[in-house]
Amino acid sequence: MLVLDGVKYYNLAFDGLSVLNNKYKTRVIGYCILPNQINLILTGLQEEGLSRYLDDFKTLTRKEIIRLLEADKKVQVVASLEIAKGQRRYRVWNTTFEKAKLENLSEIKEKVTFLHQKPVSQGLAESPKDYLYSSAKFYLNNKPTEIKILDIRTF
Repeated sequence: MLVLDGVKYYNLAFDGLSVLNNKYKTRVIGYCILPNQINLILTGLQEEGLSRYLDDFKTLTRKEIIRLLEADKKVQVVASLEIAKGQRRYRVWNTTFEKAKLENLSEIKEKVTFLHQKPVSQGLAESPKDYLYSSAKFYLNNKPTEIKILDIRTF
């Protein structure tokens, strides 16, 4: 199901991440925002902080995403996200997340490359550098992104 379907949805996700990066003093090393998932490589969070960060992101964005979907008359998408029929309660994001502690620069670079390949493997772009919603444009095209990146090339 395509939840993030258009520039305004992606911008909402970028805005939410920027707010939380400031609040939690985190830095983004790499990211890839897909229509149905968000992938991040962050630094500056302890394990318990990561859970709070993600919970805050879900809370910050859920209502606005539903509002945008309703305004865009994406009735089927909204209905698929409803968790309590008739009560206007929705689950936009999964309740769980995958986490991994990356131990060294080699592992970080490997994960960043893996993230950048996701849009290609899902048929959303011909090449990682062509996908608009990832840090690949920063690393591969030397262009700024919507989220400030902690550049691993300088480590």
